[in-house]
Amino acid sequence: CHRFRKGVYDFKRLIPARSSCTNKCHQDKGKSKHVHGPVGAGICISCHSPHGTVFPSFVPREGGDLCTICHQGRKDEFEQANIHSPVEEGCSDCHNPHESPNRYQLKGKGGSVSNLCFTCHEEGIFMKGNKHGPVEEGDCIACHRPHSSENPSLLIATPDGGALCFECHEDRKEEFTMEYLHAPAEDSCADCH
Repeated sequence: CHRFRKGVYDFKRLIPARSSCTNKCHQDKGKSKHVHGPVGAGICISCHSPHGTVFPSFVPREGGDLCTICHQGRKDEFEQANIHSPVEEGCSDCHNPHESPNRYQLKGKGGSVSNLCFTCHEEGIFMKGNKHGPVEEGDCIACHRPHSSENPSLLIATPDGGALCFECHEDRKEEFTMEYLHAPAEDSCADCH
């Protein structure tokens, strides 16, 4: 890990050697399709202290605090009104911090976001005969934000007045702006659908 300058064994002159933990001790890391940037670049000390810490896995911080050191743009997102409970516990409940066969280093099996969601959420409620298109495709994030939201149930928009549904069904919006509306259609599409 370190080399000495021209054979002088003075510990004040230790020079970090150019090395990657994935080339030496941790050869099993960095082999998947989607690799976390520091792992791919061999800069493991971005997240791990090589000498030791008070936390497991030699990390200098716990939970999301470790991730938001680099991913500061996400920090505001985690301070919204409704936080997804795994986010409160730390990013590694859903993301593999090193690598994954799935995009964004997600832990879900088969590359599907819904497979990740179903590790905590009951899959049976989505097994009805007629399914909403995104549910059929396993596209939970078509309607829900994965980390946090200002809306209940982590929705991408408020369900009131059809705002959520019009995110995709904009072609139907004109029908709901007419002078005479059926009363249930004024509140939420979910009153009937």
